[in-house]
Amino acid sequence: MKRRDMIKKSALGAATLSMGATAVHAKKKDVEKIPHYPLPGNREMVYRELGKTGIKVSRLGFGSHLSEENLKDEKRRDRQIQEGFENGINIYDIYDHSIFHQFKPMAKSLAGKRDKVVISLVAVQDDVQTEIEGALRTFNTDYIDCYRIVYRDSDNHTKGESDLDILFKMRDQGKIRAVGVVSHNEPGVLYAVENKPVDYIMMPLNFHHNKAWGADTQDSYSTVISLCREKNIGILGIKPMGGDPMVAYAQYLGLLSPDYRGTSYPKAAYRYMWQNEDVASVLPSLNTIGEVWDALDSLWHPDFTKEDQKVLKDLSKKADRTLGAYLPPKYKWMDEWRIRYA
Repeated sequence: MKRRDMIKKSALGAATLSMGATAVHAKKKDVEKIPHYPLPGNREMVYRELGKTGIKVSRLGFGSHLSEENLKDEKRRDRQIQEGFENGINIYDIYDHSIFHQFKPMAKSLAGKRDKVVISLVAVQDDVQTEIEGALRTFNTDYIDCYRIVYRDSDNHTKGESDLDILFKMRDQGKIRAVGVVSHNEPGVLYAVENKPVDYIMMPLNFHHNKAWGADTQDSYSTVISLCREKNIGILGIKPMGGDPMVAYAQYLGLLSPDYRGTSYPKAAYRYMWQNEDVASVLPSLNTIGEVWDALDSLWHPDFTKEDQKVLKDLSKKADRTLGAYLPPKYKWMDEWRIRYA
């Protein structure tokens, strides 16, 4: 098979991987049976306040996207949720659309923990108020902690304006604690931060596609992050590992092979994120117990070493050399605001 064909196949295979997933384990079933990894060091979870909301969220959260195996096996997924909860993870982003119908199973997993967890949801239905009322019933609660809408760009907000007004009204009623927006591009979240009384934003942040702090080359995200800091608006980060295509490409390069013994790409990607104090929580998708522990271990050992930087820099450069071939069509937008890793 030619290299370009292999890259294309790897990118297309990304659809089977979870968004922002961590390590791919060859023996997933064996990993699931291990009760605890013998990891030394400080195991204290770190918490940040989400803007001025008063909501404290764990630096590491659970993202929305699930593997096919988890979608078919609620007990398996529940085991991962309980493992994360026992180690301090308190924010859970939950979808109930597309193929991810997770409200009911997650309501079961979080039963009895309502005062200890932060439930994060996104409005997607035409009747947003009915959707929210239904979520309140499903989770057997008087309020949802974080509810957001999708802003796709700064030029088409008619539907978004109406939905935001509903969320703001329900926030005033105490049914929502924090109202936010999510966008896959900077103009969407920037428009909301500049023009709306939102409490938080959610956007992709990772080592490859954008840089907005520290010694990194500044891109347009530095504008919205600075503005959020000024207005005390919370930030939730998604796609910390570069999204499905980057995970698939790393797998193709052997970085996720069970035989690989070099610096961990998943842990390095997380450690890159832990350097940013402006991001309250990072929400990858964690689809095995091993992935949960890899992510936790990166937080317990957060030093972003030269070895971490090297593995990310090499991966980033190799992805660049594909000229976007590692990205399937639906993810081409990710390279539209690509800033080269310096």
